[in-house]
Amino acid sequence: MTPPNSLVLEAPRDAQSLATLRAAVAAFARGAGLAEEAAGEVTLAVGEACANAVEHARSGDPAGGRLKLRLATGEGELRVTVEHYCRTGDIPRIRGRDLGDVRPGGLGVHCMEKLMDRLEFEAEPDGWAAVRLVRRLPGAGRPREEKPA
Repeated sequence: MTPPNSLVLEAPRDAQSLATLRAAVAAFARGAGLAEEAAGEVTLAVGEACANAVEHARSGDPAGGRLKLRLATGEGELRVTVEHYCRTGDIPRIRGRDLGDVRPGGLGVHCMEKLMDRLEFEAEPDGWAAVRLVRRLPGAGRPREEKPA
């Protein structure tokens, strides 16, 4: 059995880092066997998670304003975890905004839910949070279900 492939990236938690992180995610997703369109969907979802980490940053970050991405393949899945320091009290209340509430921004959670097979938020008492995004890989059993808009 081949061990899962993995990659860990750390970057400043700022808008300038997002393009570099998205490029790395896209390359990793294609290398994991996702077609260009599927790799683009994963990249968009992870980019939204990273952008949210930048937007909802918390002062007093012991990591010096950094975020960490963990990418891994195994068991027929591509798994991405975005770890950052934030207001963890907000984590249990994270929901996509009502789609009838038409205004700019605030649709990242909807995008992540639609584009990925699984989305989880986890908060640690010390202020660290993790966003976990999972996408099934081609040939990994049942086909990916399209989620309603």
